[in-house]
Amino acid sequence: MIDQSANCKDQSDSVKLKPALKERAYRFGLDIIGMIDLLAKDMSCKVIGNQLLRSATSIGANIITIHIIYPKFPKLNHLVK
Repeated sequence: MIDQSANCKDQSDSVKLKPALKERAYRFGLDIIGMIDLLAKDMSCKVIGNQLLRSATSIGANIITIHIIYPKFPKLNHLVK
């Protein structure tokens, strides 16, 4: 698991995003992970927690994807350098 997260971090470091946006997305993901740890351990909380984790961490992936497609959409140019 550690190797996968290190690989993802290396990939995201190569993307030239505005530092504030990249940092905010990273901190948001960490905050959500901390909040999920505080949820009760019953089945419904696990299901909701898993969905919340997938949704929250996909924000960072979507931001990186914007970097790849932004030349096609100039209105997104303000998100990247």
